[in-house]
Amino acid sequence: LTYQREALSVALEMKRPLLISRSLGNAGSCLATLRLFGEAVNFAQQALDAGRKVPDPGGTEIIANASLQLGDIYRQAGNCDSARNAYDESIRLYKELKLDYYSYAAHKGRLQCAISSRDDSIVGDELHTILDLSNMYREKITTESERNTFFDLEHSVFDIAIDYALRSAKDPIKAFEYAEQSRARSMLNAMQRSSIVVHKS
Repeated sequence: LTYQREALSVALEMKRPLLISRSLGNAGSCLATLRLFGEAVNFAQQALDAGRKVPDPGGTEIIANASLQLGDIYRQAGNCDSARNAYDESIRLYKELKLDYYSYAAHKGRLQCAISSRDDSIVGDELHTILDLSNMYREKITTESERNTFFDLEHSVFDIAIDYALRSAKDPIKAFEYAEQSRARSMLNAMQRSSIVVHKS
């Protein structure tokens, strides 16, 4: 939190809206981790306000990212209705920007909210959407760091789904199906990575 406050101070001195918004959002996320939700929401709202002052398309991207962070904060606070609204706004804006890949995390947040609400129909829909996004974008990710981040996120989604099927839905067969899907995707990822030829000078 101390680091993020200092980063915000530097961003404000530089008068760079993108850096200001990101720093505000990151500070808000830190505050949410400390369960200081009132302050966290305030910082996230300021991040949104920073984006509204920027012309499109840059402003829209800032608002989409800030909405995602606001959704995460509301979800951590247990306010899933507000979280879903923020996630929906983030998803809508990323779709408008034709950057659907970045809505992956918002759909994951919606999935976690659906699980908290024990809404089985939404859980299934969100998981289906997330896996469709995964299939669509897995071949477009080229750098090793991006692939690692993406597949770590994908595995965490399966972990959430497996845990939900076992503990809440009491459906071990569905949990096993999710586990097998996760394992199959891990194998596919390993095969794709092994087929890449790296040229060294």
